[in-house]
Amino acid sequence: MREAAIQDMRREIELLSQLDHPNIVKILEAFEDNVAITLVMEICKGGELFDNLIEQTQYTEQRAAHLFKQMVEAVHYCHKMNVTHRDLKLENFVFETKEKHSVLKLIDFGLSKRYMGGGGISRMKTMVGTSYYMAPEVLDQHVSYNNKCDVWSLGVILYMMLTGSPPFGGRNETEILENVRHNNIRFDSDDWADMREAEDLVRHMIVFDPSHRYSCKDVLDSKWLRKNAYSDVQQMISSDVIKSMTQYANMEKLKKTAVQVVAVTLSPAEINKLRDQFKVFDTDGSGTVSLSEFRAGMEKTAGMDSQSIAELFSKIDSDHTGLISYSEFISASLSTSVHLNEDRLCAAFDKLDPDSSGFIDAHELSTLLKDTVKQEDIEKMIASADAVTGDTDGKISKKEFLSVVSDHA
Repeated sequence: MREAAIQDMRREIELLSQLDHPNIVKILEAFEDNVAITLVMEICKGGELFDNLIEQTQYTEQRAAHLFKQMVEAVHYCHKMNVTHRDLKLENFVFETKEKHSVLKLIDFGLSKRYMGGGGISRMKTMVGTSYYMAPEVLDQHVSYNNKCDVWSLGVILYMMLTGSPPFGGRNETEILENVRHNNIRFDSDDWADMREAEDLVRHMIVFDPSHRYSCKDVLDSKWLRKNAYSDVQQMISSDVIKSMTQYANMEKLKKTAVQVVAVTLSPAEINKLRDQFKVFDTDGSGTVSLSEFRAGMEKTAGMDSQSIAELFSKIDSDHTGLISYSEFISASLSTSVHLNEDRLCAAFDKLDPDSSGFIDAHELSTLLKDTVKQEDIEKMIASADAVTGDTDGKISKKEFLSVVSDHA
């Protein structure tokens, strides 16, 4: 790889490591040496949405809406995080498992761009994306563009899911791009006669002028999506989740850290129910839980007063952003008695001890916990672990670690 491509890869890793959403593929580890960059990703065994659509030829409105809602929620979250994907297509959504109701995940952030609003994204030297899905402003060398280019691509995807064919025809890529430039979209009356609300939504997404184009939030609020996107998510907060959250909030920081490490390693089957619970709280589909959403969910089920709910929220929001992220929620909701077995705790220790010295020192903890824990808290974590064995070496051994985090697990 050329140096520029290596830098692009590093940027993609950094960007993906900051995204945390149930419908976005997760990066677990990244390693670089003189020969290769190696990524360890969350495993998705279910195949591409593209292949699934080819197999089905087209989806019913209900099936399309169920899948499409997950896709829009993932992109909506990206936009909230100031990230534009720029290469949305059927091939870049994959199923987590081969099961019928598997979750969809957005992948491949190689062309993604972080932006800070204002004038939009400055044009890169080459066109980005795939011709079938590219918005007209991306094709124009003289304009900059914003995240609405993703909404255009989502509109193209929805059109294809419902009809089994692309909205812009052409015998070759040049003709296709020319039809995109002139917005020569085809709505065959036979295809859309019984899907007028779906057609209306697509027409609001595939709009030539981005300022008149729907945002992701507009799409999520659309009549068609609200009417057709069925939910198999239980609408009540589980008492087990509330109990786990309360236990988590009162844990020592070292044990919280162990739980957070374990949460990342769980299989889809182990967190399916917790993911559903997250979506019960996340009523606006933003991919995060605000204090008002958390309060609404807890007041309905837990019978807690407003101040207690706010205190619990603050303890779960470990990075103090004012929002509970997906990973923070999963960590807080784990049943410690079920998930914190010795094998997993040993694996968590190894993750916290990257140089395999057999000890976790203050530097390793501060590097891994970044800005979420103060230095004085790290020193307290080490002192607390040292007190278990009575030594004062300023490091945490595996024995000390297991003793502290296994206590009352």
